[in-house]
Amino acid sequence: MHHFALNIPDLIISLLRGTILCEKTDSRTLWDWACLLAKEAWEKHGELVEKAALYLPGSFDRLPRNPAEKLTSGYKASEFTLYVYGLLPGLLRHVLPEKYYIHFCKLVAGVRIAMQHQIEVSQIMPGHTLLVQYVEDFELLYYQRRVDRLHFIRPCLHILVHVFPGIHRGGPGSGHSQYTIENYIGNITREMKQHVTPYSNLAERALRRCQSIALQAIYPDLLEKPVEIPVYAIDIGDGYVLMRARERTAREVQNRSESLAIHKFLADINCPVNPSWVPWFKKWARLRLPTGQIARTAWKECPWEAARRDVRRARMLKDNSFAQVEYFFEFRINQEDTRMVMLSPFTEVDQAILQATSGALLVCTHQPQRRVVRNAKDIVSVVAMVPLPLTSAEAQRPDADALRKGRFFVVEKPGLSFTSMRGEEEDSNDSEEDDDSP
Repeated sequence: MHHFALNIPDLIISLLRGTILCEKTDSRTLWDWACLLAKEAWEKHGELVEKAALYLPGSFDRLPRNPAEKLTSGYKASEFTLYVYGLLPGLLRHVLPEKYYIHFCKLVAGVRIAMQHQIEVSQIMPGHTLLVQYVEDFELLYYQRRVDRLHFIRPCLHILVHVFPGIHRGGPGSGHSQYTIENYIGNITREMKQHVTPYSNLAERALRRCQSIALQAIYPDLLEKPVEIPVYAIDIGDGYVLMRARERTAREVQNRSESLAIHKFLADINCPVNPSWVPWFKKWARLRLPTGQIARTAWKECPWEAARRDVRRARMLKDNSFAQVEYFFEFRINQEDTRMVMLSPFTEVDQAILQATSGALLVCTHQPQRRVVRNAKDIVSVVAMVPLPLTSAEAQRPDADALRKGRFFVVEKPGLSFTSMRGEEEDSNDSEEDDDSP
């Protein structure tokens, strides 16, 4: 945990800001990578991070604060992780020189693979290659074989070369050496009640913990917990739960593109209807996913944003592509209740940017007027879609305004599968039930 979430971010940020030690024989004027060296640039970057946090769902744990103001005020490991491996690939693209930016993206792409709870064998070699290339290029770009920059080569940099060989031998670190041991230390420390003989007490608590684990291994049913379903929610199976707010009365679809999308969906599942038929149903506001995240909708969130209320931005979803959820609804098709979702999709990921950044930056353009209907269970996870700042070249293009308003980059929650493994679920906030529409 400390390696990816603290040590590496400390090295990266100190280089970008130019705060790393500069020997007398060196000069910061030669550090063309220090794009955040100037106070004004650092403060502007901090404002970008603060604004980007508004687009992150509440399920993303602790959201990164403005680093220009809070970096030395107890910045948490989860904040560093989301800031460096989630936001920086999009927020550095327009300020960091290209060769350094492409180099940084190799680190991000490799670390994202290493932080997964489940890693395919086919991912080990590409991930290892990315990190090895990052370390080798780091020496050429930053260290440059200069004795007065030898301190740039920290131990955390060398460890990157051994990350994936270690994963190949012992599996992903999330199962044995990252948050697992940190969580155990925190638990066992809180359980200590006798401070006169702390080590004896610690040994006794550890013994009881081992006995409890042994019982759970012998009787797995002890670990099973009943699934809690909020009031008036509907369990639609496979870990998906449809939750209110919900319209009290069914209404006809007024938007023609939405009506056409529903007709197309029904035709695709061999259930065609009369072309003149107008769909009518009750809208639903939320869907809890098997990951524990809660997908929300533009139907409820957009009015909140217009009223300047706190937003969650948890309506951007990932299945085989990315889309914004407009609302959820249900039909009875072939004598079965079917829950569906109305989406306004994003375009396919920009392949040129994706390849140039080694897969670290996924850029899409929103299509607010287009509508697509999918089965609600097609949703995989909630992601953030953050506005992508324009580079100086893009700002000169005739369509610069459209790019600025409609182009976003994807931020996924780091270690999402690990969070699911721990059994954490996003707070459903039952007070939202009172927002039911008349």
